Amino acid sequence: MKKAYALLSRNRKKVWFSAVLNALFLLLLLVVTRPYFETNDDITLAGFFNLSRGTQDAWTNISNGLFGVIVGACYRLTAQIPWYILFLYGAAFFSLTTVTYVLLNRFEGWSGLMLSGVLLAYFGYECYTAVNFTKIAACAGAAGIFLIYDSVRDGRAKIPGIVIGSLVILMGYLIRPEEALAAAVSTAAGAFFLILRIRREEQKGRRLRRLGMYVLSVIPAVLLIAAAKEYDTFQVKSSAGRTAYQEYTTARSNLLDYDFPSYNGHETEYEKLGINQNAWTLYKGWNFYDPDKMSVQVMQEIAKFQQERKIDKKLVKDFLALYPDRFFRNQMFLIYLFVLILVILYGSHSAEGVASVLLQIFLLGGLFFYLFYAGRYGVRRVDVGIWWGGTLGLLVVLDQKNIHFNPKAAASVMLFALIMNQMTWAPHYRRQTVNARLEDLNKQNYVSQMSNDTDHLYICLSNCYYPAGAYGPFDRVPVGATANIITLGGWATKSIPYMSVFQRYGIENPYRDMIDNEKVRLVADSPERVLAYLHDYYDADCTAEKVGTIGDHNLYVFRS
Repeated sequence: MKKAYALLSRNRKKVWFSAVLNALFLLLLLVVTRPYFETNDDITLAGFFNLSRGTQDAWTNISNGLFGVIVGACYRLTAQIPWYILFLYGAAFFSLTTVTYVLLNRFEGWSGLMLSGVLLAYFGYECYTAVNFTKIAACAGAAGIFLIYDSVRDGRAKIPGIVIGSLVILMGYLIRPEEALAAAVSTAAGAFFLILRIRREEQKGRRLRRLGMYVLSVIPAVLLIAAAKEYDTFQVKSSAGRTAYQEYTTARSNLLDYDFPSYNGHETEYEKLGINQNAWTLYKGWNFYDPDKMSVQVMQEIAKFQQERKIDKKLVKDFLALYPDRFFRNQMFLIYLFVLILVILYGSHSAEGVASVLLQIFLLGGLFFYLFYAGRYGVRRVDVGIWWGGTLGLLVVLDQKNIHFNPKAAASVMLFALIMNQMTWAPHYRRQTVNARLEDLNKQNYVSQMSNDTDHLYICLSNCYYPAGAYGPFDRVPVGATANIITLGGWATKSIPYMSVFQRYGIENPYRDMIDNEKVRLVADSPERVLAYLHDYYDADCTAEKVGTIGDHNLYVFRS
């Protein structure tokens, strides 16, 4: 134990030591668990860059265009390497190493190692095993501002830390702008604490100078973000296809990402727009791409049906009926509580310390209330990022002079945290996912069967799209794998890669143009709902014929 302590004491302030600790934890996760995409959003986003549709585009409504330029260039260099996950892992590793470095430098002895171990056991898993670009963007956004706080907390600006922190924030911003910024804002306890203690630490004539230093420390990050946003805007304006996609996906998002008005209670309004209940069911189920019936203008009209939310007693009551009970369902909140308890026990008990924590709790509560008000609440990957930022903010308030853990206590806390999180890890142990991996390989085989049949276009209902679940983070998606496989909806709808698939087969309206088109196969469990839609809008006499199967789903053609 003495040798271990000597090694820690001798090297804890070195960057390589923090990197090695994170590399060892990453290796542990890769050996014990099987990484997976938490949602199908990642495979969709990667599809913009990895040439799986046969066409690339750098711009998406999810990430900054510069991210697409960089990742896309790598795929053009060679598509044999899964660049997308390497960039995400790189961002996560750099961000988590940054946090470990700050903690080991601030907290002497075993305390810094204990704090790093607990964070890695929980947040490391969220980045490396349950992979999602939203969480990794949040990880980078909060880690970058955390490093900047540390670079100015003693009253002297450490330029390397400010520069590196700004670059880490930019890294998160490029991956998912909104989430990176939300996570950075969630660290507000740190900012409050540094600002409020100026009065105690500085003489009256020097307080404004100290505040100015704090403001200047975030200017590089602000400038980098502004430049990235300007470049992103330029990308959109430089392409008619991107402009059309941005307009379409904005209208789509206002409906499907928040509150698609129910059919019951709005029958008259929907009928005026030419939408019956069967069509509404298809659209609501993400099979909405009928450019004639579900245009941007129609979606904007539907959005007007949405009930206007008012901040009143009922809304507050509904919010409190879900929260704070809902917080406890997210294990990242438990880590936030753990650090909050440490702050209460060992933190700065000064007025500014107490005020900073209370202000942050109020801010986080307000943020969750806003998400509830906007109808975007309960999205786990978003909540994880907010609690990550909140946790790092509390760590700024934690007083490094007060907290001291002996080796046994530090090891016990880390071991307890690791054991408690095994409920999350267990379903994704490698030995537990053997069958799931075989299912993935079967799905890849089905994708390959369709992909090799270039004579036909496979249009899939949203619940029958095999590529969404076929490929894991480290699977190489073959070039052109989905060049003839497409859905009737999704957040990529109307994007350049998405439209290229239809254009390749001369399709303008997938619903209308699948009738009497021997090139088209509908992948579905049953044709009845689509057939009813075609009867109502395009051909009252058309029939559906089953022409084969692919995996668990059937293949249909429609003839008049």
